[in-house]
Amino acid sequence: MATTIVTSPSKIRDAIRTALSRAPACIAVPFWGCDSVEKLGLDKPKHASTKILCNLSAGGCNPDVIRQLLEKKRQVRALASLHAKVYLGAEAVVVGSANASRDGLGLLEDSGWNEACVLV
Repeated sequence: MATTIVTSPSKIRDAIRTALSRAPACIAVPFWGCDSVEKLGLDKPKHASTKILCNLSAGGCNPDVIRQLLEKKRQVRALASLHAKVYLGAEAVVVGSANASRDGLGLLEDSGWNEACVLV
């Protein structure tokens, strides 16, 4: 079993996409931001059975993104105390500090945050 630590935003996005490349997927990530659905490939039909657990009460989720996930028939549930960041695919998992947000995925030029994840 190969394990890789990733710290650059583009490599974190690539690692998450790799983990989610084979459905089914289960994702426990509290905060979701603009462009995350497309950047992680969750807009693809193969993710129709993807299950997502997020935190809707802390104010870090963009409601338009959650609405987009629901419109695409993704199974979305909320847990107010969720802080974990786990992207579990059929053959790989990414665990770390990166939310599915613009800051967490490095979609902004300089967010000021340094994320780290492990791809297994």
